[in-house]
Amino acid sequence: MARGIPMPEHGTPPTQIEILAMDAETLELEVQRHDALYHEHNQPEIPDTLFDLMVERLRQLRPDSPALLRIGGLDPDASHDNAASPDDAEQLHTGDKVRHSVPMLSLEKCYSEQELLRFFERIEDDAVATPKVDGVALMIRYDHQGRLLLGATRGDGRVGEVITENIRRVQGIPHHIDTPGLEVRGEAYLPLSTFRQRFAEQFANPRNLTAGSLKQKDPQRTAEVGLRFIAYDVLGSDEKTETDKAALLERIGFTPAPGSRCTAAEGQALFDRLSTERASLDYETDGIVYKAHTVARHAVLGTTAHHPRWAIAYKYQGESGITRFADIEWSVSRTGAINPVAIVDPVSLSGVTVQRISLHNLGIIEKLAGQPLTIGDNDAYPLSSGARLLVTRRGGVIPHVEELMEPGSNTFNIPTTCPSCGAPTERREDLLMADHREDCATTGQRRLRHFADVIDAEGFGPKLLAQLYDNNLATEPADLYRLNRTDLISLERMGEKSADNLLAAIEARRTLPLDTFLAALGIPGLGRTLARTLASRFRTWEHLRNASREELIAIDGIAEVLADGLRQGFEDLTPVIDNLLGVVQLTEVEQESPASGPLDGQSFLFTGTLETMKRADAQARVRTLGGTTPSGVSKDLTWLVIGDADLEKFRAGWRSSKLKKAETLRDSGEGPEIIGESRFLALLEVAEA
Repeated sequence: MARGIPMPEHGTPPTQIEILAMDAETLELEVQRHDALYHEHNQPEIPDTLFDLMVERLRQLRPDSPALLRIGGLDPDASHDNAASPDDAEQLHTGDKVRHSVPMLSLEKCYSEQELLRFFERIEDDAVATPKVDGVALMIRYDHQGRLLLGATRGDGRVGEVITENIRRVQGIPHHIDTPGLEVRGEAYLPLSTFRQRFAEQFANPRNLTAGSLKQKDPQRTAEVGLRFIAYDVLGSDEKTETDKAALLERIGFTPAPGSRCTAAEGQALFDRLSTERASLDYETDGIVYKAHTVARHAVLGTTAHHPRWAIAYKYQGESGITRFADIEWSVSRTGAINPVAIVDPVSLSGVTVQRISLHNLGIIEKLAGQPLTIGDNDAYPLSSGARLLVTRRGGVIPHVEELMEPGSNTFNIPTTCPSCGAPTERREDLLMADHREDCATTGQRRLRHFADVIDAEGFGPKLLAQLYDNNLATEPADLYRLNRTDLISLERMGEKSADNLLAAIEARRTLPLDTFLAALGIPGLGRTLARTLASRFRTWEHLRNASREELIAIDGIAEVLADGLRQGFEDLTPVIDNLLGVVQLTEVEQESPASGPLDGQSFLFTGTLETMKRADAQARVRTLGGTTPSGVSKDLTWLVIGDADLEKFRAGWRSSKLKKAETLRDSGEGPEIIGESRFLALLEVAEA
């Protein structure tokens, strides 16, 4: 994790659909941002399930992303020169940095029995299952006489912060043990009974309060909170199994995490049983940890840069309940989609009363109801007022409709106009969309956010942009460059220093590369890849603005529809673009000379996930050999490359939009040949020979 990532603005958690639509660059930023919220600021905004989805999607799109190595606060590139060795514990003071003798890694996660069984196949051993306590991870070291010598936080996994005196005030941590030289690891937590009785009205959750209490300058204030400790590991002992470790921890005065040994065949049943016992525990848990029972297997299996391969956390999916569907609301998202939200009778899930649940999109509704939808009234629709729904809080946080239990018989209405600006709606695949009018508040905020994200204007998050828009300080991108200190400090909770930082951030983005400028306009179809292609081809904005339809179509990957869309987008945004050109400077892009080689005259388009390399690396290898890599399917495209796994799905009948278009062109005697990754690699091998 890169240090110093600022606390982001609080906002609405993204939906699963929105996460899947993110590109690799956005995912990297979001993964780092939410990891910092959890590990640095102790204020997570999204549940683990959504964070894990971000991680898995990033792993698909960019498997060697540095962000993946930094999850859990770990940063393999970070300098730890200023951190002391734990052997120097007697010279360390509260707040000093100390290196962990063995990194305190995160845990791999799973959400299904199939994933758990794959874990058992890997460890080739029984496992011990314990509750995953949602507290604050600590390490405690004892000297050669058994005295408590050092206590520290997990920190970034490799370096923690010394809090020895505060740790002495945590119940369940002995100050002296009869087995010297051990290091104990576990979780500090605040009992739920204590939190509810004394702190629930003041603090959001027990974990945040625990984290803050452990860093109090006055240790007595830590003692007053009533924290406790539960141990899950011990280093420096000769115990042969996890069961032996737990017995040792209990003998020397710790409370070990309650564990149950199980085989692969018993793993799921044990998870189900422990899940039912969750409500009786006096601490928060968010899953069950499974560890290989035999310690010798730990050494054989080893670790990755992120997690031990001998342990896994099977995460809870959330408590379930049945409720009545009462009504539907439609809200315009930041992507312009008009999304449905179910209003349900109050239902208690994981201790929280839920009345609003996202239905995500039209396709999800149709899947739940088993019937198609049309814009306008849908009479006697199964998912309508009166229907009974099975709902859960996935990850213990996000409400989700799992199943339609009893159908309703009333009308389900899909709005014919945007609820924000009144523009006519239409269905685009599974989404309800509209060509939002320029005075649509949602459209204006969405354009501002997209522009700020693409140019990487640090600090301009969705909450701030909404404030600027609502106060008429920034209603289009050019207005961001016209802001002054007086404008900003007039906003709620905005100080002079914060205002100066924001002004410096936007000033640093006053000169923009042409491709960044194009991608930031938010024109449909004009993403980063196409923006780079256009910038390289036309070099200046004036040349591109005056390009004819024929000139655009002549570019690989730009078909008639996209060319028309670009020209219309440039025309519709003329006032916005002209205002921007009055406040920013564009840098020209030098035209690249295409390489010559054995792939001259051949073009390759990659779609989906490749298994052996990143898409950008595949494109680079093609260009090095003289080929081209257009951004879309056209009649002149030579090859459409998909991963081998997707090729199997394709052969079984699955089709993405690009594959459908390619097949249509093939049926007319034009267009690309659809090949898998293995054949592409064979083509490269021949070309590079």
